[in-house]
Amino acid sequence: MLHFIVDGYNLINKIAEIKNLSLSDKRSYLVFLLEDFRRTTSLNNKISVVFDGREDVIPSEVLSRRIEVMFSKGESADLLIKKLVKNSSSPRSILVITEDKAIINYVRSRGANSEKSSEFLKKLKKRLKKKRELEDNFKIDTFKAYQITEELRRIWEEKY
Repeated sequence: MLHFIVDGYNLINKIAEIKNLSLSDKRSYLVFLLEDFRRTTSLNNKISVVFDGREDVIPSEVLSRRIEVMFSKGESADLLIKKLVKNSSSPRSILVITEDKAIINYVRSRGANSEKSSEFLKKLKKRLKKKRELEDNFKIDTFKAYQITEELRRIWEEKY
């Protein structure tokens, strides 16, 4: 089992296609990409995405059961990522996704692995492109379908 720890805003800032979206939609899109990525890897893998800030800045529909969405709450996301690696009982199973050289150096010194956000994004886009090619017969865009599904899940949980 691998544990992917994603520097959220670092990766968001690499996604050119979403630069004109609101910050909330950017976070939603990233979670969507990561969920899609998780489905194409082992379901035993864990994915955590770390953002600077407070949880109350993110709409509940972005929160995911499959992706752990974390907020630094008064400390930097960089520090939270370092703590996750430091407190891990198996740092060799961790892959941190970031461009931040200080984080990369730190996680490697702890025995964890790292991958640059730009390289990880290439993999995400390649997988998404393959998936879209398979979904060309559908009239609804994949991201909109994700938003609808998450909204229906939220409504269902509120009622039942």
